[in-house]
Amino acid sequence: MIRYIWILVLVVQSYGQVTVKLLDTALLVNEGQQFQIRIQKTGLITSVINTVVSVKSPLDTGNDFVGSSQVGSFYPGGPDIVAVTFTVTDDSFPEVEETFTFELSAISSGVTVDTPYIAAITISANDDAYGVFSFLDSSHTLVTEADIITPVKLRVGRDRGTNGQVTVTFVVNSTQADAIPGVDITPQSGIVVFQAGEAQTYLFVQIKDDNIPENNEEFIITLTGATQGARVLDTEMVLIIQANDAPIRFQQAEYRFDEGPGTRTIQIPVLRGLKSDGQSRIGSVNGLATVDFVILTDTASDGLDFTGPSNRQLVFSPGSTQAFIQIQILDDSDPEVEESFQILLSNAVGDVISGTPIKTTIFINGNDNPNGVISFSPGSDGVSLPLIQLNEDGINSATFTVLRTAGTFGTVTVQWEIQRNDTLSGGVRGDILSTQGSVVFQAGQSQAKINVTTIQDSVAEPPERFVIKLLPGSVNDGAKVDGVINGLILIEDSDNYHGTVQFGDDNEQQIIVVSNPRHVQLTILRTGFNQGTIKVNLTVVYTGPGDTEDVIEKSEWQTILTTGISSQIFKVPINGSAFLQVGGKFTATLFDAGLNYDPPLGAFNTPKLGSKTTVEIPVTIQQANGEIGFQNTYTVTVSEPETSPYSVNFKLSREGTSGQAVISWSLAGSGPNAASVTQEDTGPTSGTAVMEADKSEADFTILINPDDLPEVNEELTVTLTYVSPSDTQRLKHGATQVKVIILENDNPGGTFQFSSDMQDSYQVKEGSSPIDIVIDRNGGSLVTRHVQYTVVPNGAAEFYGYTNVLKFEPGIIKMSAALLPIADGIPEKEERFTLTLNSYGNSTSDIGSRSQITIDILENDNPYGLIQFEDDPPVLYMDESTLSGTVTNLISVQRTQGTFGSITVAWDIIPSNQQDLTPLSGSITFGESQGQGTIQITTVPDDIPESAENFTIQLNNPTGGAELGSRQTFTIIINQNDFPVYFQESVYHVAEGSLLTVTIHREGDASKQETVKYRTLDGTALVGDYNKLTNQDAVFAVGKTDVSFQVVINEDTLPEGNETFFIEIFQIMGDLVPTRGSNCSIVILANDNAYGIFKLSPPFSVRVEEGSHLELTILRDGGVYGEVEVSWEIIDVLTNKMPPDGSQFDKSNGTVLFTEGLHRQTFTIFPRSDLAPEKERVYTVRLHDIEVVVGRTDVELASLAGTDLEVTLTIEESDDPYGRFAFAYNSTEVTIAEDYYPGEQSKTEAKLVVERRMGGFGNVQ
Repeated sequence: MIRYIWILVLVVQSYGQVTVKLLDTALLVNEGQQFQIRIQKTGLITSVINTVVSVKSPLDTGNDFVGSSQVGSFYPGGPDIVAVTFTVTDDSFPEVEETFTFELSAISSGVTVDTPYIAAITISANDDAYGVFSFLDSSHTLVTEADIITPVKLRVGRDRGTNGQVTVTFVVNSTQADAIPGVDITPQSGIVVFQAGEAQTYLFVQIKDDNIPENNEEFIITLTGATQGARVLDTEMVLIIQANDAPIRFQQAEYRFDEGPGTRTIQIPVLRGLKSDGQSRIGSVNGLATVDFVILTDTASDGLDFTGPSNRQLVFSPGSTQAFIQIQILDDSDPEVEESFQILLSNAVGDVISGTPIKTTIFINGNDNPNGVISFSPGSDGVSLPLIQLNEDGINSATFTVLRTAGTFGTVTVQWEIQRNDTLSGGVRGDILSTQGSVVFQAGQSQAKINVTTIQDSVAEPPERFVIKLLPGSVNDGAKVDGVINGLILIEDSDNYHGTVQFGDDNEQQIIVVSNPRHVQLTILRTGFNQGTIKVNLTVVYTGPGDTEDVIEKSEWQTILTTGISSQIFKVPINGSAFLQVGGKFTATLFDAGLNYDPPLGAFNTPKLGSKTTVEIPVTIQQANGEIGFQNTYTVTVSEPETSPYSVNFKLSREGTSGQAVISWSLAGSGPNAASVTQEDTGPTSGTAVMEADKSEADFTILINPDDLPEVNEELTVTLTYVSPSDTQRLKHGATQVKVIILENDNPGGTFQFSSDMQDSYQVKEGSSPIDIVIDRNGGSLVTRHVQYTVVPNGAAEFYGYTNVLKFEPGIIKMSAALLPIADGIPEKEERFTLTLNSYGNSTSDIGSRSQITIDILENDNPYGLIQFEDDPPVLYMDESTLSGTVTNLISVQRTQGTFGSITVAWDIIPSNQQDLTPLSGSITFGESQGQGTIQITTVPDDIPESAENFTIQLNNPTGGAELGSRQTFTIIINQNDFPVYFQESVYHVAEGSLLTVTIHREGDASKQETVKYRTLDGTALVGDYNKLTNQDAVFAVGKTDVSFQVVINEDTLPEGNETFFIEIFQIMGDLVPTRGSNCSIVILANDNAYGIFKLSPPFSVRVEEGSHLELTILRDGGVYGEVEVSWEIIDVLTNKMPPDGSQFDKSNGTVLFTEGLHRQTFTIFPRSDLAPEKERVYTVRLHDIEVVVGRTDVELASLAGTDLEVTLTIEESDDPYGRFAFAYNSTEVTIAEDYYPGEQSKTEAKLVVERRMGGFGNVQ
């Protein structure tokens, strides 16, 4: 077999410049979606050019895309726009929105990539990236209402993803009228914020204390939504505020008791957690509670008429709803009128509040009348009037108890009578047997009875009320009638006054189907006197097979019967859509009868229900609808038969069997592929089925025909379209259609394989032209199918577009893609890969036999290596060997690119006629996979001073297929020797009491250790001023060019100027030569106030006159080194300011210079004479600053003394400050009259003017 290997040289020929760029730069895609990025070319080409779009950043480590690169090729004469297709991987991991940068690059030479060449592809957040939120705790949470506010926190969980900050909203609702969100619980709505990474947090609500008695209140907290598109589950949290604030109160507001006989103990009940009826619970009684009480006296006195308990606190144990206050009513012999006292509850403690009544009044009936106080025994509450209730048709007799309290001496008689006490007319005698009489108490008797009996008749009567009275004026023998002297008599309605209600006979209860609308007809009877309008409540329900919900509008009904009506027909409409079936029935039940108004005295015995309160009315076959439908409506799934038609049988059923029914049916395509269903698939598309009289079943058949056409799932619907006769028969709702699915057949999606246009195998070079991948679909092309091609193994590293998903839409039978070997610069021998074809996605694609193609990439990128020196630049500096040490270096030679096989390379040193290096030539052998070799070079020692010398190593003659790289030569430089050593500073200045660091420096190569010795020498500074050093070593370690050491400068208290000593290098061990002299100078700077302490010499208080002068002396204590300038100034004591020069003094400030060695100096002050009158003035002359002119300024060596820095200067008064006195010039001569005319007296008076000249200070007489 002859195999031809074609080497393709890809050259882009164009007219003008060829550029490519992206047209799509930003796309938003979803997981599982395919998307395209379009590439546009400009310029003419005469051969194929290739571009690649690849994922640039971030690296697709999560396999978010099927393949990280795709190839786009432009062909001569082809379109200027091509598109590459990427597929987003569909996974189940929650991920936030991710943005990837895709970059366009040109593989073909001569093509310019223009902007834009970057596309941002964003994968939308998916798989609940931001979480799914729900409550974590049980669905019911019990909380307690406490003082003021009770915080409650409920755990909310975040499932799936926990990315980003998400805000979850919630709302609080309640179905109870007295449970009010926003009042009992806050907030009514709100938010819960989840931070990124947070899987659980709390929803906070607050329970507000309201001091209102409450039973359990139920609130429903619902999560309603979340930001970032996150989901909330349809879950609710039921929050139950437990019963609270149970009221504590008295059972009633007042009580009445008799005094005696003897001490009577009474118990006053106090209730907790009970409503006004005394039975129904309100609030919580589960805990311990206490309440205090106080007794308030009124007309009854504590200790005389009654006594209360010493412990005035009631304790309610858990679960207890009642406690008692025990009071003793004291008996005495004093006749008394009615007296009272009060009990007040206070200070309730526990989950309780104060209810009403909080106070009760205790009445002690009048007593101690010797012949007695006559009254009725009160009602059961001890306060109300006694009441007897009689039923003429039942219990028609009862008694009143009459009490004789206080004394029981003698026989006492009291009269009584009965009067009508309602709005009815007529007297009493027709209703009550005895309407008046008397009660006789024998001596010692305290109780008697009055019997009341109703007259039994057959007259129907409403309730009647009467009052029985004890007549105060009728009592004898000193007794009196007081207290409860009236009683009430209530006679209930009688003789079926309002009537009895019940259903009529069964045959009167009917289902009427001949009217429109149909209805249930009920006959209701009312027997008796039938007075008053009454309302009758009843229920009507339908039960049985089929739909029972939509038969009648509602289940509860009401009808009104007016006075005198003895029967009524009541109709309950049957909905028009109701379907009555045999086996169904209507059940009607009378459950209540009552007056349609509120009578003044009520109704006790009537209206009432009779014995027949329920009737059942069955649906007969004549009343039932005939209903026909499919016996089974499940979808029928069948496969297309291979050869002969397949029959599908459908069974029909009927409820009600009266008469023959003819049922019409049809079939038609349905669903997304309805148009593909034809008569060739099924045979006849319509027909009829006959159901004979008295029959409840029938059937019919359709055909499924075979063919050889590829088809997808085909859906057809068989429908019952009509039934006749329609007046007695109808189709059964919900049973008129059956779907039939013919499963896809004959491979509708087709078979996929690599096209015959492709070779069975390829041999390519890296960076060569792309391989055109062509995939054919044979057979059906009716449905969308996905296939994926992939290069294995490790195709991602060797090919652009190594994998991709091709989406074959319906009708598409051929698709292509490009596969381009990557020029990766990695040395490789020939490699073999396999291009494979597989199904992709949820729908399985049929893959044909040609599903693999072999691809060989030929060896490339110097697989046997490039030989070159490793160092870049290839230069080595070496020291000359010495007698004490040999200098040898290894020079690395590397084998870059490939390392396949064993190879050798030779080397030589140029020039070869020298005596400085050894050896002068050699060779290196590299084994399989070996990438590194070395050349060992040694310098030859001599005693000749030399500067740096250069030599070259040359690589040559590689074997085994290797080649020489770019660095084929290597330079060796032998360094110069004999390097300088010296002090880094020739002079050091240091303060006394310091630690001086001195550095010795060497130049040149610092690759070896060398040593010098040093010592100190006296100068003007002597040992004692510093610590002496003798025979010290300065060792230069390898790599070190400086050695530092320290010298101690001693401290003393003597003022001293600059002093000097020396450090000398006196012995060298190594290749060093001292330069710049062998020593350095150390100057100990002036110290200890070396420049002096300055102050004024006495006297410190001086008096002078204007125009004179004052000489002051400044003293310099301590040291007298350096030059120092001392500043002085004059300050006006009165203004605390310095007067301007030339005002009071020639100069108000100045300086005095102390040169070195000077101990004292003087300066002169000149007060000016200004001929202005002035009082005595006081000034301060002071030294205020110093400055070192010559000498150190880094430390304070000169200072002002702590005292004697000021002189008080007094300038005496001058120029007549208090004035000179004289007559004014115009007053030296005056004329005055001796006599005057009347009115001219002023002419005899003269005024003389005295002037004060010069100063004007003070008062002068």
